[in-house]
Amino acid sequence: MWGRERKGDFILWSKFNSKEAVPFCFDDEIKKTDDAINSVSTQCSSLGAVQNRLEHTIKEHLLKTEQLLSHILELLIWPKK
Repeated sequence: MWGRERKGDFILWSKFNSKEAVPFCFDDEIKKTDDAINSVSTQCSSLGAVQNRLEHTIKEHLLKTEQLLSHILELLIWPKK
């Protein structure tokens, strides 16, 4: 169970156990959450960059394959005299 008490401009939260109220600060929890969000954001950025490089590499390989097949067909079907 949670309780709160106003001290000037601040509200102090306390978590009540069976014996007494234990002061609790949400700053640590907010910092942990903020750090987790930043970590996920960094990972998403890294994965997006890797995805872009992979897509570019795949397109390049497809283009090279198409060009190679075109040359092979040109040699087999339309031999130069």
